[in-house]
Amino acid sequence: MLIGRLWGLRRLAAVSLIGAFALSLPAQSEAADAWLKLRRKGIEALLEASRDAAAPEPWRATWQLRDADAGPLKGLQISVRRTKIAARKGKPAAIATVIRFSGVKSLAGVGVATVGDEVWLRLPGDKGASPAQGEALFAALPGIDLPLGLFAAVGLAGRYEGQIAGEFGGSAIVVLKPRYTDGKGWLRLKLGISKMHLMPTMAEINDAHGKPLGRWLWLDTRMDKGLMIANKLRLRTMSRVAPFELELVGVERGKTVAGLPIGQAALR
Repeated sequence: MLIGRLWGLRRLAAVSLIGAFALSLPAQSEAADAWLKLRRKGIEALLEASRDAAAPEPWRATWQLRDADAGPLKGLQISVRRTKIAARKGKPAAIATVIRFSGVKSLAGVGVATVGDEVWLRLPGDKGASPAQGEALFAALPGIDLPLGLFAAVGLAGRYEGQIAGEFGGSAIVVLKPRYTDGKGWLRLKLGISKMHLMPTMAEINDAHGKPLGRWLWLDTRMDKGLMIANKLRLRTMSRVAPFELELVGVERGKTVAGLPIGQAALR
């Protein structure tokens, strides 16, 4: 069983590195040293550094489902927005993430927003957002059969107990187990983190026994002025033979994104 799980982690790491960058030996050595220093600080420091790397500046990227994969989901778009938030009213600095679905009537307006440990949901049929409960956060959405909690895995990591499960090539796989204080319905997650850039490039949702239920992968990644972005987004649900493939259709960054609403207000 252990060998099978390690092989599965190795495959995830390999896939998440598609589109890896050609780097000089000095750059590789410098990155390796930085990674080792970060690892010695522990999992909390690693996850914090990964969240910071996920938002080097305010940005929003949108991916659209390929027509060949669409069917009833034709026109589906998924946008991801991340912004660093300064310390406020006694709360520490945090990363704000907003994920929205559009282009398909059944998922129009659906989304999830996180600011630090705070999480809000807008589910199909809702007129606004509400604080997330575990069972709703990890309930499968119609059509894609994946939960909002999977898409928000990077923002949710701070609410989990983390452990590095393995390092394969240029990626580290972090296993996230729910804290008992979060109550019912919270499922296990895995994150694939680039050891070079610290950016999460993969997330997977598991049941209580560690069985995969679904994942997203960044493919054909590239660096754009300090921001790591993926030209392709792959969604895999275990109830469907073929994955959904989405292609990047737009990236915004800087001031045009910084002033947009965050948290509950972003899901109105």
